[in-house]
Amino acid sequence: MTGGDPIDRLPHEGVARFVTRVLDRRDASITCEAWIPAGASYVRNGRCSTFVLMEAAAQAAAVFLASEPGAPQPSRGYLVRAQEVSFAKSEVPIDRRFETVAERMGEADPYYKFHIVVRDESQMLLRGTIGIYVERGSATGV
Repeated sequence: MTGGDPIDRLPHEGVARFVTRVLDRRDASITCEAWIPAGASYVRNGRCSTFVLMEAAAQAAAVFLASEPGAPQPSRGYLVRAQEVSFAKSEVPIDRRFETVAERMGEADPYYKFHIVVRDESQMLLRGTIGIYVERGSATGV
């Protein structure tokens, strides 16, 4: 990994940062732990839309890119495409551990395509494909 903890390169702070640690990093994929905090505005009665977990997966993809050898610093990534995303349920309880997997499927720099999966301790919650556009030389983050 380049230059310390790649999670620290995410521009997200406070309740907007879902990825908390890297569980596994391989040549083409990353598995991260994510949490959806209770204090976020999109949380109602201890639950949030499963759609929010797509952002957790996008953050995992950003951490993957930030951890690649020679990753340019700084840069900022944008979730620009979601394709064939399926959700197991419409909402999920928060304040629990989620496992996010982002597997790089291809790239045409500055565009990167990832297959994503998000699970909780008992089931797959979403899966699909996302596209990340990376803007090089941004002030902060991946």
